[in-house]
Amino acid sequence: MTKPSNHYVHLIYGEDEYSVTEAAKTVVDQVVSEEDREFGLEIVEGNAQTSDEAAQAIMRCMESLQTLSLLGGVKLVWFRDCTFLGDSSLGRSETIKERLEQFVRLIKDGLSDGHQLLVSAAKVDKRFAFFKACVAAGTVEEHALASKPYQQDREGMQRLVDVLNEHNLEMAEPVREAFHKKVGNETRQIVNEVSKLATFVHGRESVSIDDVDLITSRSSSALAWDLADAVGERDLPGALSILRLLLFQREPAIGLVIALENRYRDLIIFREALDRGWLQLRGGGRPSAKWTELSADATELLTGELGQAPAKVHPYRLLKLVQQAAQYGLNELVRARRLAVLTHERLVTVSISEEIVLELLLIRLLGGRRQA
Repeated sequence: MTKPSNHYVHLIYGEDEYSVTEAAKTVVDQVVSEEDREFGLEIVEGNAQTSDEAAQAIMRCMESLQTLSLLGGVKLVWFRDCTFLGDSSLGRSETIKERLEQFVRLIKDGLSDGHQLLVSAAKVDKRFAFFKACVAAGTVEEHALASKPYQQDREGMQRLVDVLNEHNLEMAEPVREAFHKKVGNETRQIVNEVSKLATFVHGRESVSIDDVDLITSRSSSALAWDLADAVGERDLPGALSILRLLLFQREPAIGLVIALENRYRDLIIFREALDRGWLQLRGGGRPSAKWTELSADATELLTGELGQAPAKVHPYRLLKLVQQAAQYGLNELVRARRLAVLTHERLVTVSISEEIVLELLLIRLLGGRRQA
């Protein structure tokens, strides 16, 4: 063993799976030339579901790091898609803790000359010794998603613009809105769908809304938004249809009911704004929702509730939510959100069919129009 350089470990993590993977591939390109990868790159899969699988993966990675390259020289071990480095039941397993302690000692002692370690994961707990060892021995990159929905939407739209520029494509704002609503914010999904459009419109620079409707696929996040929209619009058949599709795609039931809780929370905010005269909803051929002259106190209150200044809420989203809020009384919305919260608690505490629980929730919410 020889004294390592200052950067022999690369830790790349975050919930933006596409960005994490692309950043990891960049490290591979920088460390190992393409012609040397047959012997100079070894990939160890870290996608484990049980503590036994995770422990075996850690041992395989350590063994690879301690084995010299067949032809000598540079060797990069990519510990890919690790699922046990976050604060989870798997990460807190005593078996995993013991194996990671051994791994940390290996990192601290240093790797053989020319050896480097690349670790990629969705989640890494910064309090764990493994994270601290990686910081001390190399470089750490985080590719996180924004925590608030409006921030995620803003970042998703910016990613869409960037990917369109890479393909030399143009989208008018209404077309971008339609694409975003259908495809969602996930980077990989955006890249894949724009690539499909680029192939389809080959020879044209501008993408039309018909192109988006015909070629792009709906993401699960977009479907979850559609579910919330169907509930907000009192469309029981549509909500049940979307719910069954989402459950077929194995979307977590907890996530879906939380999305409904959040939608009712938003509708309560906009219903109150309408009742207080802070918002005006105009119908007719070109419906619109506009904020009135807000006082400083009202602006501060709404900014705290919405997570952004009222004027910065996108006009399309504002109109959609205000139209939905206008269909309800405030007391009705409060009762509906309480029912969603109780359903959330039931999913956590009672062993019962998730599909039945969620379908009953939708029927109770939308089965009959009640007055406030």
